[in-house]
Amino acid sequence: MINNLFSELLGKGKNTPNKFTIRMGKFIRKARLESGLSQSELAENVYVSQAAISDMENGKREVSSSELVYLSFALNKPIINFFPEIYAREIDQDKLSPLYQELFIQAKRLSDDDLKKLIAQTKALADLE
Repeated sequence: MINNLFSELLGKGKNTPNKFTIRMGKFIRKARLESGLSQSELAENVYVSQAAISDMENGKREVSSSELVYLSFALNKPIINFFPEIYAREIDQDKLSPLYQELFIQAKRLSDDDLKKLIAQTKALADLE
């Protein structure tokens, strides 16, 4: 089953571009444009060349784990944002502590704008510690 999933996503062989690198590239481009950064500006923050960012966005280059961390930080997106939904796992709220469960319950009641404000406030509070 797992092999079939990878075969479908990657296609035959490990050559790029493939379905996985193309999808990841689209997520990177979307996040970069949302952040208002040029490829050159993003490249500087990720410690790669502008050509490397272009290749990533076009699915011609796989992203290393360290580059993914830099992309996440530079674009202010969670790492999972760059992966196709098939790789994102649902959070089992029953396994969360009561405090986290309450946080999720209340967050679901917020508009997207208010949720963004909550996230910004949470980050600011976490950075104080």
